[in-house]
Amino acid sequence: MKPSAPRPFFQPSQLGALRGLPGIRGPGCSVFEPPDVLSSNAFAERVERTNATARRIHKVVRRMFRKAGIAIIGPEWRKPVQAPLFEISIQYGAFAESKGSYSVEMHLIEEVVLVRDPEIRIEAVTWKYGPRTGTAYIDGEPAPESGAERYIREGIYSFISSYRFDNRPARESGESFEAQPLRDR
Repeated sequence: MKPSAPRPFFQPSQLGALRGLPGIRGPGCSVFEPPDVLSSNAFAERVERTNATARRIHKVVRRMFRKAGIAIIGPEWRKPVQAPLFEISIQYGAFAESKGSYSVEMHLIEEVVLVRDPEIRIEAVTWKYGPRTGTAYIDGEPAPESGAERYIREGIYSFISSYRFDNRPARESGESFEAQPLRDR
């Protein structure tokens, strides 16, 4: 029996889930902060700050996907099924007792067909990262943004690694990647 090539660690249900993925819509990015009793001006400032954070993350993630060769699907998509949607959800102040807490979760939603009845099409999560939670403080002050940023990057790199692994080119001989023995160079 030949030894198989090492594989990156993926949740078993996700292995192969990104094979043939044509690209993604989005990424959608939602940033939530805990509700407080705020004046209307303070509330408006908070909304603008969270929207600016979501726009910044959206821009960075799109750039990372494009650099990795993952297409960003726009309104030109003209297929009978919805384009896959990549979503990022970030919550600052995730734990009431800790202002520096955060939670990060990502998932890919696709339209799928049920094997038991191909007439049934539903949207389902086909890839998931998180939720990852933690707390971050800088010089004693709450800094959930800095803590969450680490997990945002980790999740994106995980998605890119999964995408590359699932879509790696077959060897010239036509054998699968796993069937190739390791060779000295």
